[in-house]
Amino acid sequence: MSVEEAKILLVDDDADILLAAKFLLKKHFRTIITADGPHPVDNILKEDKIDLALLDMNYSTGATSGREGFDLLKKIRQKSPSTRVIMMTAYGDI
Repeated sequence: MSVEEAKILLVDDDADILLAAKFLLKKHFRTIITADGPHPVDNILKEDKIDLALLDMNYSTGATSGREGFDLLKKIRQKSPSTRVIMMTAYGDI
């Protein structure tokens, strides 16, 4: 099986999620970039063409609305319209 050239961006505030996802994805994709929250994403999008972003929906302690994830999605859509985005959350009500 060949490794895909796509660049994947993982954004999650849980270090264990980032580590596990990177471990699983590195078998299939050559470049995996991680961020522990939405703040570094601007710089990442300036430096790299991201093909796929996997975004957590909540970053602040106690946040459950998904609003932070939707705000980050909007920012990515504006700065990198060709990036595909998958939103994820462990919170069951969203």
